[in-house]
Parts: sequence; structure tokens; C-alpha cells
Amino acid sequence: MGNKMENKSIGQIFKESLKKSFFSGLWSCLKWSFILTLVSLGLFLLVFRFQPETIKKYIKDPKDLQFYDDLRKKNGWDK
Repeated sequence: MGNKMENKSIGQIFKESLKKSFFSGLWSCLKWSFILTLVSLGLFLLVFRFQPETIKKYIKDPKDLQFYDDLRKKNGWDK
């Protein structure tokens, strides 16, 4: 009964562990970026919904401002 680890060279073992750590690192990075994206999107939507003055300060184009006002009226946000 030969152990599989003995048959592999140090280089192969190193390559495999590097590949594993790379993919787990990549997965971790993707997971956290996804979570942060969701959080920032949620915060933006909260501000968009409940802080009209903040949004209106940053909208420079009158057409966009009109669209935002219409959207608020249509959804009944200003009650």
C-alpha cells in the first residue's frame, strides 16, 4: 500500500496547494465583493427612497430631476 503523497514530487505538491489557495482566495474575494455590492446597493436604494433632498442635490439635469419626481409620485413615496 503506497501512499499517494510519496509518489508526487515536492513541486507538484506545491503547485497543487498553490492552485487550491488561489481558487479559495478568488472565491473568498468574489464572495466578499458580492456581499459589499449588495450592501452598497441596499444603502443606495434606502437613500433613493427615503432621502429625496440628498438625491436632488446630486441631480443636475432638469429632465432627470423631473423623472425622479415622477417616479416618487407614481410609487406613492411622498405621502
